Amino acid sequence: MIDIKKNHIDQIKEHAQKDYPHECCGIILGKFNGSEKTVTQVLEISNEKEEENRHNRYLIPSSKILEIELYAIKNGLDIVG
Repeated sequence: MIDIKKNHIDQIKEHAQKDYPHECCGIILGKFNGSEKTVTQVLEISNEKEEENRHNRYLIPSSKILEIELYAIKNGLDIVG
């Protein structure tokens, strides 16, 4: 089960609409509680895939993932999606 607020869903939709027709990507932060996840932040990430492939592929650089993992640890959060 995932507990996600309407404002987070709206943020994801807006990001998808903004990036259309390209794939959009991001990371969802929050907390695990047993088998449940609670969303606290949605982080939009730029699709770094080469332009001609962004319509059906995405790329998040490993350096960006590491940056977000460190941010999550520092703030007591988990990557939940």
